[in-house]
Amino acid sequence: MYSTQEERIRARKTSMRKYDQKRAVLHKDRIDERNRKYREQNRKKLAVRSKKWREDNPEIYKSICRRMNFRRRGAAVPKSVKLDLIMKNKDCAICKLDLNGDVQIDHILPVSKGGTSEFGNLQAVHSLCNQRKGANILLSVCPA
Repeated sequence: MYSTQEERIRARKTSMRKYDQKRAVLHKDRIDERNRKYREQNRKKLAVRSKKWREDNPEIYKSICRRMNFRRRGAAVPKSVKLDLIMKNKDCAICKLDLNGDVQIDHILPVSKGGTSEFGNLQAVHSLCNQRKGANILLSVCPA
């Protein structure tokens, strides 16, 4: 059935992931309760571990805080800015094809990398182009 040991291992991991997902859904309350009790009993230990991680990973921690603050402030792009971008740009900023109603507003410099929602950092793109781009900074035009 499997040609290599690697394929056998991959199939086993996939089946275990599916099992774990089903188990998590079926026993969500029990798992949540167990986790809550653990956090209560090990509060100091978890605080020390968390502080050590923050000290060891200052750039990642700073990025996480920036994203959380950005979301907390309601970092959604205002509708007036969206409409203005769409009216000025008839073509996708990534693939250069015509925007046909399937429009999203994208951050040129992603929020996760320090970008803001200022007008100069926004562009109108197709939703598929935006998904492909993700949180990356494009250096060249991607094919449609």
